[in-house]
Amino acid sequence: MKTQDNKIAKRISIAFVIVMVTFISIPFGFGMYSGITLHTGVTGKLEKAIDQHCECEDVKFSLSTYGLQISKEDGFTNQKASYILKNCKYEGTVVEEATRINDYLKSTVAGYNTLDLIELTFKSAEISETVKIKDGNIL
Repeated sequence: MKTQDNKIAKRISIAFVIVMVTFISIPFGFGMYSGITLHTGVTGKLEKAIDQHCECEDVKFSLSTYGLQISKEDGFTNQKASYILKNCKYEGTVVEEATRINDYLKSTVAGYNTLDLIELTFKSAEISETVKIKDGNIL
């Protein structure tokens, strides 16, 4: 009789664990899905805005990360996006152009502030320079 009670208690505890895991995983999965769709929407809008606002041959979306990242160079980030701008025409330095782009993106792209780090790589036949924008400020 005692072994039968142990089997029933074991089955009940297994069923309880399965129900708890299900109740925890559904909101977690929904949260991740909505966060990723928001992130991809913002990065796509950024690419279009940069392409329309800059005089570049090509603007390509290079890299996107969503989730916690820690690096020596960039520190702690949650969302990151990287773009390659090929053969751009601009006056001044790369940093001045990145500042102009940053100001434009702040004012026009909804959700811009959700990205922690944006990398703009200006490539031409001679040089390749990268400017990082962290929390809306040029580094």
